[in-house]
Amino acid sequence: MIGKGNKHSESTPHNLIITLIGGIFVWIGWYGFNVGSAFTFDNIAMLAFTNTIISASAGAIGWLILEYIFKKTTSLLGLLLGALAGLVVITPAAGYVTYLSATIMAMIGGICCYIVINYIKVKLKYHDALDAFGIHGVGGIIGAVLTAFFQSKKANPDIESGFIYTGDIHIVLVQILCVTAVVIFSIVMTFIIAKVIKLITPLSVTEQETNIGLDKIVHGEHAYFEGELNRFNKHIRY
Repeated sequence: MIGKGNKHSESTPHNLIITLIGGIFVWIGWYGFNVGSAFTFDNIAMLAFTNTIISASAGAIGWLILEYIFKKTTSLLGLLLGALAGLVVITPAAGYVTYLSATIMAMIGGICCYIVINYIKVKLKYHDALDAFGIHGVGGIIGAVLTAFFQSKKANPDIESGFIYTGDIHIVLVQILCVTAVVIFSIVMTFIIAKVIKLITPLSVTEQETNIGLDKIVHGEHAYFEGELNRFNKHIRY
């Protein structure tokens, strides 16, 4: 539908400081999802607040553990991606699970998102420049399904406890059915919307435009430094 993807080498992050600042903003803003959606300031809202903090941290730890196992190092970018994965995973469960359950869910989410982005994505060769599916898609699905396992009446007296506490598989099956329905709906609607947009304008740029850079094509300027510096810090032009 979009067209054949162009083969490009993995690009190097141009400014990790800006990435860090953006990650902090996202983390702070995420309280609007998890705490603000309660529309009140009570014990459940505070549970969601605390679980959000715990999950971001646990997701980052889960990601960094795998990163160290496979790459023998840890990275700032990995920490931020893991934290984001933890935030995504806990969103459907923030007001329904205990602190320990939130930690376990987020670590599972961080590990799964790491595997999808670094191995399954590479194996299947699908294009996801921002890893939106790897983080938000995979993390959201994992969080929604795990909620049915870990939700607890101890955390929120207004709900029924999940599979871990009751052994009742029914709630898990219902959650899986709902997630499947949402996935199918999203695929169908995305396909329809993309088809309509394609009637008006192309869904992707050409390979030549990609090589030149969209900042130059659209705005007539380069936003970031390109090239190399010699030992006298002079721009090497090609």
